[in-house]
Amino acid sequence: MREEHRGRESGRTLGVFARPRSARRPRRVEVQQDVRRVAFAGVVEVGAPRQVYVDARLRGIAWRKQRLVVDSEHVSWGGKSVLFDQVTALAYWATGTALARGCEIELCAGMKRTHIAFRARDEVKYDVFKRTIAALQTHVERRLVGELLAAVAAGEQVEAASLRLSRAGLGVGRSQVPWAAIVAVQPPAWRNPKVLTGDLLVYARGERGDVKPFAHIFFSQPNGVLLPALIQACAAQYSAGL
Repeated sequence: MREEHRGRESGRTLGVFARPRSARRPRRVEVQQDVRRVAFAGVVEVGAPRQVYVDARLRGIAWRKQRLVVDSEHVSWGGKSVLFDQVTALAYWATGTALARGCEIELCAGMKRTHIAFRARDEVKYDVFKRTIAALQTHVERRLVGELLAAVAAGEQVEAASLRLSRAGLGVGRSQVPWAAIVAVQPPAWRNPKVLTGDLLVYARGERGDVKPFAHIFFSQPNGVLLPALIQACAAQYSAGL
């Protein structure tokens, strides 16, 4: 993994694993997960004692049980541990149906990568996944979103998953659309709502007024889970006058 630094607007492009200036950690957060909203009611205060959200033994993809511990400071899985304030990119997704869900989480702290994967064949184990995601949303995701939005506001171009974001618009590959052209970020219309796939489509309005898919967001890509919030905030901030 690497950091990219290319000239663009203010002369800098931040790669998906880059960490811009820090942002104040929020007290509370509610963001999207698996096209549903998962609310986490925990309130974290400076100097508050460590809170344990998850402590469970789960059967991994390789069928070997490992211990997952999530508290207000870090996540540990098996013999690996990562502190929340060191995470520079994250991904999480669930695939399959209620009878056979595969849950995966990936945390990147610079060059260090922690991959968590287990099967959730019942609601008890799936609830472990949701509580872990809620903790990540509170302690990591909101901070990263704030840092990337601050970089865009400063005139920089940033990357999340395979998409580029700047004040001028949203880009993927060689294409770019202005923020005023973004219509929606949602699952494809043909998707079975009972099957989890961990992806969304970005729909944009073309020059002729027709609405078409512009970009595909995969939650399995680094910081792909941040894109719905990033796109919504940038479209609201930079659409006027374009």
